[in-house]
Amino acid sequence: MLNSIKRLFGLDDFQIELLCSDQIDLNSKTIKGAIKIKANKDNILYRLEMQLIEQFKKGRGDNKQESEFVWALDMNEIDTFLPANEFVIVPFSLNFEPVLSNMDKLGNNMILSGPVKIAKMIKGVNSQLRLDVKCCVRGVEKSPIISKKLTF
Repeated sequence: MLNSIKRLFGLDDFQIELLCSDQIDLNSKTIKGAIKIKANKDNILYRLEMQLIEQFKKGRGDNKQESEFVWALDMNEIDTFLPANEFVIVPFSLNFEPVLSNMDKLGNNMILSGPVKIAKMIKGVNSQLRLDVKCCVRGVEKSPIISKKLTF
């Protein structure tokens, strides 16, 4: 019974790895990479749903605030056969538009980059990017999702 529940939700059916650089270039506005996926039985990967999300934190103690900004959303319709117990590499490209605050824009200036970094440190500002990729597989109720933290 436990195995049928696992099969229904797709648990333990897939091994997934996200192959892309940990560092992204804001000027290129593109992330290129690949998904390395292995299925325990024959399946069809029909779509990749990708999100690039900025996790933004500022403040300290009781004044701490957290926000998330979506930089990119993309759905790639693909029909890729996943043979049992073989790794398949599926390349992807995700275009994004950076959501920069006024402070970030000022920080791009060579002269003001130092004071902006100090001001962010004093205010407790922290920003991190996360790439989420959902692999939609036919016949699986709960599609596997993989995330990777990125820096910029």
